[in-house]
Amino acid sequence: MGNRATTEWYLGLDWNGRGLAATLAQHPQGSLHPLVWHQDHHNHAPCHTRYPLQLSKCEPGTVESEMVERVNLESSGFSPTTTPLTLTQLYPHLRRALPFYHRRQQQWHPQIQLPLPGADGSDGSPCSLLTLRQGLQHVLQQVLPTVNPAVRAQRLSAMDFQAAIQDLAGIVVICPAAWGATYRFNLREALLETGLVTAPDQVLCVAGPLAIALAHQAQTLAAGEIVVRSRDRTALALYTDVAVTEVASWLESAADTDFLPHQSQSHGYNYGELARQEDLFYQLLYPQWLPHQDFLQAVDWPFPRIGAADFPDRDRATLALSRQAMGSHVLTLARQVLDILQHRPQVQAQLGQQPWQVTQTQLAETLLPGVTTALNTALNHLLSRQGQTSLQIRQLLWQPTAWQGLAPLLAPWLQRKFPQARLVAVTARVADGLALLPRFPASLNPQTHQYDDYFVLREVLQALERSTTVDDSPNPISLNQVCQRLRQRGFNAQDCRDRIAALLRGQAIPGLIPDAEDPWLSPESQAIVDYRALRAAALFTPHPERPGYFHWDARQRRRLLQYLDRLQLASRQSSQDPLLLPWQALEPAF
Repeated sequence: MGNRATTEWYLGLDWNGRGLAATLAQHPQGSLHPLVWHQDHHNHAPCHTRYPLQLSKCEPGTVESEMVERVNLESSGFSPTTTPLTLTQLYPHLRRALPFYHRRQQQWHPQIQLPLPGADGSDGSPCSLLTLRQGLQHVLQQVLPTVNPAVRAQRLSAMDFQAAIQDLAGIVVICPAAWGATYRFNLREALLETGLVTAPDQVLCVAGPLAIALAHQAQTLAAGEIVVRSRDRTALALYTDVAVTEVASWLESAADTDFLPHQSQSHGYNYGELARQEDLFYQLLYPQWLPHQDFLQAVDWPFPRIGAADFPDRDRATLALSRQAMGSHVLTLARQVLDILQHRPQVQAQLGQQPWQVTQTQLAETLLPGVTTALNTALNHLLSRQGQTSLQIRQLLWQPTAWQGLAPLLAPWLQRKFPQARLVAVTARVADGLALLPRFPASLNPQTHQYDDYFVLREVLQALERSTTVDDSPNPISLNQVCQRLRQRGFNAQDCRDRIAALLRGQAIPGLIPDAEDPWLSPESQAIVDYRALRAAALFTPHPERPGYFHWDARQRRRLLQYLDRLQLASRQSSQDPLLLPWQALEPAF
C-alpha cells in the first residue's frame, strides 16, 4: 500500500445480518464520520435487493438493484407472492463453503436450499452460494454515492466524501472467529467485487468481541474520558448478532495508555438473535397457540435444545419453519415480543380470538436457563484456555440491546458469574469502533490476517512434496519436520505451529468441504464427486508405532491441491501468498 500519506481513510463496516452501518475514519487525525442514508439521517443502509435466481448453466446469477421492502428471491416457477427471504436468513450461509464452478455439470456449487415454497407446493429451487455472495456485494455497495446517491458522511462535504471513499487504505469488518477462513474469504471477495478496495490485504477482519471493545474505545474518546489504570486488569467482551455468540478476554496493562488487548482469544458458537426468536416461539408461543391455530398442525419436527447451537437439528428446524407459510411471521412476532420485553414486564395480545401473553418471568424460567448454560460453557472454555478464573475479570463489555428482552435477566447472571467485574454497557456504534482499528494496530491478530488458513493448508501440502520414498510412497512425517520444511520455504511456521498441528490431527478448516449433514445444501451439491472424494479418506492419520508421526495420503494431497486451485479460479484472492498488513511500512504510532 506504499508509504504513509498525509491522510489515510479507513472504513468501518458493521455487517452482521441485521443491516449495514458504516463509518469513515481519518488517520492519523482520528476524526470519525458516520455514514447516513436519506434526509432523515438513517444510520443503516437500506439492505434490500432482489435476486432473480434464473441462473444460466455457465454463468453465476446476476443481482438487480431494485429496492424493495424485503429481500425477495425469485426463480422460474415461483409466484409473485413467493414468501420473502430476508438478509438475516442469508447471513449465515457465507460460512458454509466457498463457491466453485463444476465444469462437467456447468454449474456453480454449492447450491443452497432456499426455504421458499413454490407455487406448485414444492420446496422451491436451490440457489448458488455465489449468487448469495453477489447479493451481499450489492448491499455493501450502498456505501458508494455512485450507487446510492442518498448516502453521505457526517461532517464531510460531498466532494470530500467522494474522494475519501474512492481512496480507502483499508476496510475493517467483523468476522466471527468461529466461522474461520471460509467466511472471511467470502466477505473479502464480496468487498473486492464492490471496488471499494483493490487488494485482499486491505480488508481487515476482527472478531465480534474485539469490535465491541473498539466501540467502547470510540465511546470513551467521544466522551473525552481519560483512562487511568493503577494496575493490570483482565477484561472480557461479550458479542452476539443474528447468528453467533462470541466471548473474548485480554489483559489491559497499566503501562499502556492506549487500548492494547495483548494475546486476546475468542470463543464462539452458532447461536444468536434468530435462534432466540425460534426458542421463544417453540417454548412460549407454540404451546399457547396450538389448540386454536390450524397452521401449527404442520409443525411436526423435533425442537432444538434451548440456547444451544444443536447442529444439525436446529438447522433442520430453522429450514422447516421457514418453509411454512406463517414461519417468517411468527419469527417477526417473536422478535417484537423480545424487543418489548426489553422495557416492559409483559406482552399481551390476541391471535384471532385467542388471547396470549409472554412475561419476563416466563423468559427467566424457560429461555434464560438454556441461554446461560450455553454461554457459561463458552465462557468456561475461554477462561480455561487463558488460564484464568471468573474472579480475575475486572471489566465486562457488552451490548444489552443486542440481547433484546433477555438483557434485564442476563445482567444479574453476568454479575454473579463475574462478581469482581464492572459491567459496561457499550452504546457506541460498532462501525465507529471498527474504523478506529488503525489507531490500535496491536489489536489485529497478524497471524490470522497474514497467514490465512487456506494459505497455511496449501503450504503444508507443498511441504509434503519431498516426503516420499524411492518408490514414491509417502514417508511418515512429524510436526517438527513439517515446520522445518515450511521454514525452508520462508514460511513463519512458529506463529502458525498450533494450526499446523491441528491439520496433522485431522482438524478440518470449517467450510473447506461442506458438512455432510448440512441440511441447507441441496442433495445435488452434497452428492458431487468433488466433495465425496475429499471426504473419502483422511489426509493425515497417526502412525500406530511412532508417536508424534503421521501417515499422509498422496492421492488426497493431490485432490486437495486441485480443489484449492478450482476455488481460486473464480476469485480475486489467492491461497498462494500471505497477506500484508496495511501499516507494515508505516510509522509505529498513530
